[in-house]
Amino acid sequence: MFFIHAVNSLKGYVTIKAEGRFLERFINLCANRQIYLWDIKRTGEACITAKISKSGFRCLRPVCASTHTRVHILTKKGAPFICAKLLRRKFFLLGFIAFVAAILWMCSHIWAIELSGTYYIEDRVILQELAESGVKIGASIRSIDQNQVKNDILVRNGQLSFIWVDIRGTKAYVEVKQKDEKPEIVPNNVPCNVIAKRSGLIKKMTVREGDTIAQENQFVQEGELLVSGIRETKFIGMRLVRADAEVLAETEHQITDQFSIRKTDNVKTGKSEKRYTLHLFGKEYNLFKSPPGFAHFEATVTERQCRFLEDIYLPFGIKKTVYEETEPIETVWTKEEAMEQAKQEMNKKLDDELVGITVTERDFEVRDVDEEIFEVTVRAKCLEEIAKKVEIPS
Repeated sequence: MFFIHAVNSLKGYVTIKAEGRFLERFINLCANRQIYLWDIKRTGEACITAKISKSGFRCLRPVCASTHTRVHILTKKGAPFICAKLLRRKFFLLGFIAFVAAILWMCSHIWAIELSGTYYIEDRVILQELAESGVKIGASIRSIDQNQVKNDILVRNGQLSFIWVDIRGTKAYVEVKQKDEKPEIVPNNVPCNVIAKRSGLIKKMTVREGDTIAQENQFVQEGELLVSGIRETKFIGMRLVRADAEVLAETEHQITDQFSIRKTDNVKTGKSEKRYTLHLFGKEYNLFKSPPGFAHFEATVTERQCRFLEDIYLPFGIKKTVYEETEPIETVWTKEEAMEQAKQEMNKKLDDELVGITVTERDFEVRDVDEEIFEVTVRAKCLEEIAKKVEIPS
């Protein structure tokens, strides 16, 4: 039934009202002449309604004349009648064609870019690199060679080890990865010495190859030779080897910072103002020219872009900025409270700096700068590996 209804809608059909004394003969003659009627309903003693195709309606005249039946059209349905109405409304038709053309044009351009993996590189830098390679808001998708874009950016930006550009719909998904800083490594086939990469007191030393120069419980300076790759033998004489050792030493790390007994916090007052910015085809238009009427505030930005389906973004969007007024409230701590807070912050800084290093002891030193400001120094004793291989100078 659905298929038949779809075909009739494409061809066009009308709902008719037939009046006469010989309606049964009218229906039979239609059947004999292969004029298809459906949804036949009797609405009176000499009146019926039915649906008939557009082509079938044109063949009714001789049937009506033979049966003395009067036929009136009640409704017209289907594609031919809709098209005829549109053709009579030229401006509407032109507007519809322009709308479809605009949608097709917008769907062939990039209107959104999403970055991922930019942990240590600013988004602005990556967006600028993409723009130089042709990937930017408003760029034609057909003009973008994704492989060429990746190669160009990797050649220009030495900080990146990987970049992936995937265009889905009208949105470009860009994933980047920064190069890891590799330590200086002496090739395996090159003779080398082992030196101290940091000053410290040697606690444990395991030499696998080379002549031992330093000893356990000896304090060494940064850069001092620990194991030599130059070996003297009785029969061969001097021989160059690749020195190798593990040297665990007690080292000292120190950080210093200043703190105050006064602390200023920004407390929200509950007052707020909203400002809206319109995004059209990659450009911004401020709807409010006046700045917020607050001396101190916190801003929260929310952006929404028009789209349909999942990845079909359109070049229309709006940015809402909410400015919440804040009032600076100053808190005066006691010296003990300020020192406790300072120690917590210094411990956190120290832990962030000494990732992967064992801290055995922490010592805090406090020095007053003036009545309100004091300086905190934390010295940490650590156990860490200080061996570093360097090529033997020629």
